[in-house]
Amino acid sequence: MNCLEKHLEKSKTSNSIACPLCRETTIISKDGVQGLKNNFFMTNLIDFSESTSAQITNKNCSFCALVKKRIPALGKCLTCGDFLCSECYQRHTFTTKTFQHETATLEDLQSGKYNEKLRLNQEIPCEEHRNTLRYFCDTCSVPVCPDCVILDHKDGHFIVKPSEAIKKRQQEIGSLLEGLDKKMTDFKQNSSLLEEEERKVDATQRDMSQLIRETIDNLVKKISAEGQKAQEILQTHINVRRQTLTKVRSEQEKNIALLQSSLVFCQRVISNGMEGEIVFLQEMMRKRLSFLFLEAEIFDKNEIKPWTPPSLNIKTLAENPSSLEIFKFRETSLPMRPEERMTDNCMAADRIPNTAKSIPKSLTISCPNLAEAIANEEKNTRGTNGQAGCLLQLHQKRIIDCTAADDEYESKITSVDWCDDHSFIVADEDNEKVKKYSIRGKLLQSCKVKNVQTVACLRNMVFCGLTGGKITLIKANSIFLNIETQKYGICVPVVIGNATLNALFVSNTSLQHMDEMGNVSKSIPFTDKTGRRVTMKPIYPHRFRDKEIVISDWSTTSSYIIRENGLTTRIKMNSNKSPSGLACDNENNIYIADYWKNEIMVLNSECVHIKTFKIPNVQSPKGMACSKSNSLLVSFRDGVALFQIS
Repeated sequence: MNCLEKHLEKSKTSNSIACPLCRETTIISKDGVQGLKNNFFMTNLIDFSESTSAQITNKNCSFCALVKKRIPALGKCLTCGDFLCSECYQRHTFTTKTFQHETATLEDLQSGKYNEKLRLNQEIPCEEHRNTLRYFCDTCSVPVCPDCVILDHKDGHFIVKPSEAIKKRQQEIGSLLEGLDKKMTDFKQNSSLLEEEERKVDATQRDMSQLIRETIDNLVKKISAEGQKAQEILQTHINVRRQTLTKVRSEQEKNIALLQSSLVFCQRVISNGMEGEIVFLQEMMRKRLSFLFLEAEIFDKNEIKPWTPPSLNIKTLAENPSSLEIFKFRETSLPMRPEERMTDNCMAADRIPNTAKSIPKSLTISCPNLAEAIANEEKNTRGTNGQAGCLLQLHQKRIIDCTAADDEYESKITSVDWCDDHSFIVADEDNEKVKKYSIRGKLLQSCKVKNVQTVACLRNMVFCGLTGGKITLIKANSIFLNIETQKYGICVPVVIGNATLNALFVSNTSLQHMDEMGNVSKSIPFTDKTGRRVTMKPIYPHRFRDKEIVISDWSTTSSYIIRENGLTTRIKMNSNKSPSGLACDNENNIYIADYWKNEIMVLNSECVHIKTFKIPNVQSPKGMACSKSNSLLVSFRDGVALFQIS
């Protein structure tokens, strides 16, 4: 029991013990280890094993141990199971109680001579009574003792001897054993198959790794050679420029030295010479100075005008090195589906064939030409529809964490809008807060708004769309004004984008114009081209063009343009599994966020797809907003990503 208690203490769970050999789990009751039932069958097997093993020679006499003597045993009583020393062995059958007991030496026990008698003399006690389990209740399928037969298994129970019960169940157990033997064979075959596939995987890894290393070495050599060639070309340009500068410098130094010596000579003559000497030398000095004045020309400044270094055609690649994909794996089979993976509760024989198919039998590496990759990068800067001149770019500036120190839960940013060019607001749905941040990520203000889901900022007011279709208006003095919207159903404020329009919000069936007091001044119903009313579940509405808006619809997972008169036009786009966040820039391009693909698709003002951007470090984008300076905010999970559109 001490061993089991220690094992239970080390276990990760306090209510079960797993066998380290067969991994069978045993549930521990509230009584702990002491509540486990004894397995007398296993106990008898252990006793039998000890009685026939070499360990039996280490036993001491059971009778002598009663008087605290340690005398090695010579034999054992097969009837009562006591170990006997030489003296006790001779006298063991001298009493009326033990007269018919059968004894045997330890040497004979080890030889296996008495194995059958040992097993026949072993008894299994009843857990409820002190009698031996001598019968079997065929009705309950349990062994019973005489007391069990009389007390618990009397009315209508069929009691038989164990030998008769064995005959009845021997065939059933035999068929189960045959099935297990077959299953064991299948497991062994599957293990061989797994080992073979593992060897293939190891070989594939080894070969592909070697190919990758060789490819890298070749690319490094090629790039090094190209670099060396570029260095030589650069050195040629540098040498030509240096020769020009050296020639000009040499002429200038020569002229400076000549002028300096002439100036010093003439100054000394004028300062120290006598009148006769000056008169005598004045003609020579005049001619000398005139010659220097006319002939010693100052160099032409155009010869050393600002130098433009030679350009290298690596600018595009340097700006976006991640676009150069050198290695592209092409798998020759599909990955394993979840239902084909092996589990502890399913037979490996049913899964191995699919597993073998899921392992790629060959992998090839595609290494594109470096010049071709650069050319492709140039091509990728154009629109996906192939239009030349479509050079729209989206540059990520920073990621802003919108988790405040006093937040009770992890932030869930569901909506975002600009306050001005230097700050923005977000809706934190899980913490039920509206937060204001600077574009540098500093928390400027935070207020509690219960059930907030979306936000829209207009001048000095913040419109908050709440779960259930209500709208709350927050003014500059932090006055909360709850707007009655029950008759309009679901209501969502429209992101105006710093425009000078009146406040707008969208319901299930109409576009509502609202004044600063929260009163609806005009309601325009949604209609299709035939004039029929249109109903939707609006989300992420955003101003578009002059007096139109774009919006996503929960009910159809589509996006629509709603014109000033309420006419709705569906935007043709790839289907999404959830409504998309929307935004519009100053050129009336529409930006649509894909929640699942982590992409932003761009449509022009005519709703023609022109480009799709992968947005790095942004998982599951939701709301978006664009400023006057074409700065794009994208909300996701617990933060906001800031992009610059150019």
